[in-house]
Amino acid sequence: MISIEGALCRQPVGFPTRLDIGGNTPSCNEKRRSLFDAQDQVDRQREALIANIEGKLEQQRSASVLFTASWRLV
Repeated sequence: MISIEGALCRQPVGFPTRLDIGGNTPSCNEKRRSLFDAQDQVDRQREALIANIEGKLEQQRSASVLFTASWRLV
């Protein structure tokens, strides 16, 4: 069963109707806050994954002598 508070959070209701019913209810604000917190957590995890993948994709180059060739004309 859907409560009136839950219906207010999900359905677009005009401003005067919200004022008549009671405006933003605490449970609606709590749901909104938990949604924002969850989105922030997802964003942090996404950034961490991107940084991890970028670190793995970085190419490291180094120069070293593989062999030396010398000759003399006689």
